[in-house]
Amino acid sequence: SSTTTNIVLASSNDDSPLDGITEGIQKRFKIAQESNARGADIKQTLAEVIAGEYDGDAARKTIDEAIKSAPCVMFEWANSPSCKQAKEALNVAGVKEFKTVPLDDPWEEGNKLRAELGKMLGRSSVPAIFIGGEYVGGYDGGTSEDKSPGIVKLAFRGDLQEKLKEAGAL
Repeated sequence: SSTTTNIVLASSNDDSPLDGITEGIQKRFKIAQESNARGADIKQTLAEVIAGEYDGDAARKTIDEAIKSAPCVMFEWANSPSCKQAKEALNVAGVKEFKTVPLDDPWEEGNKLRAELGKMLGRSSVPAIFIGGEYVGGYDGGTSEDKSPGIVKLAFRGDLQEKLKEAGAL
């Protein structure tokens, strides 16, 4: 004799196992719509979608505390080539101490910080480097040719050492 097992995925009385997935997709879609409505670029929109729903004030507080915690602070992904180059450049520049804030360990927390950094800076790329509490860009790019072009351009202009010295990072 054989036994037959019927699997019921949904009925009028039960929730579907797909309800949670559908709800998650709907929330992410709403986040993408809101980001797009604010005028965010595709990278920022994706950062926000990946982060999901989070407490922006708490993320901003964490970011602000990190920025104030050392003369030179870098938000990074450990395996990012640009982050590795930035660390090497800061070492070559003679920075005695710089703090790294991992955005990939754990990802769940780092994704929120990356999304919020993108909102604050207008750029979600890593690394995001702060010297003396001021955003200076990443390794080879930033949001402004004057104030935050990245540490490579700052070095070639002759401004990096001065900024590091003023911040007490050398």
